[in-house]
Amino acid sequence: MTRPLKLLSQTIWALFVVALLASPSKADSTYTYTGNTFTAVGGTLSCPPGCSINGSFTVAGSLSPDSAYYFTPESFSFTAMGVKFTQDTVSKADFGVITNSLSQIIGWNMDWFQGSYEMFSGTGLSVICPSACSQIDVIAQVSGSTVIGGGNVMNDPGTWSMTTTNVPEPSSLLLLTMGMLVMVGLSLKKTIA
Repeated sequence: MTRPLKLLSQTIWALFVVALLASPSKADSTYTYTGNTFTAVGGTLSCPPGCSINGSFTVAGSLSPDSAYYFTPESFSFTAMGVKFTQDTVSKADFGVITNSLSQIIGWNMDWFQGSYEMFSGTGLSVICPSACSQIDVIAQVSGSTVIGGGNVMNDPGTWSMTTTNVPEPSSLLLLTMGMLVMVGLSLKKTIA
């Protein structure tokens, strides 16, 4: 086997081994909320059967286990009664949670503000109120300080589920691959010349 072919073969094997040993640099966790059906609806917002708050947020890693705190997610999207709240459309958003030992959400207080719309989902669980206080999912359309439409469900909080997605770190592997290919290319160029 000629030297360039041997070097190319070794490089391919090295890349194969690196690819096998490379582990993802992080995992993103997405927490998805499924709210229960509103029991009260009125005013300017219409509600086809089954209106509720539904949505999700994504964080790098996962939420801290056995904790109570506020945080800022990487991204989020929540919808109720045809109004969608995302990190790009809200003027304010708060995310407060209490987690168990598996980083699952067992209590929360979250609200989002977008134009004349306000949405809140919470169990009332906090460090101050460790047992269930007021539990509510609500969306309201506000004009000044007057609520002109909305919907809610009281004392019937929804549920959270969590999925984790491994996110590979491509930059290091890409740099290593490019460097090895450049070395092989230079070696082939010298051999041909």
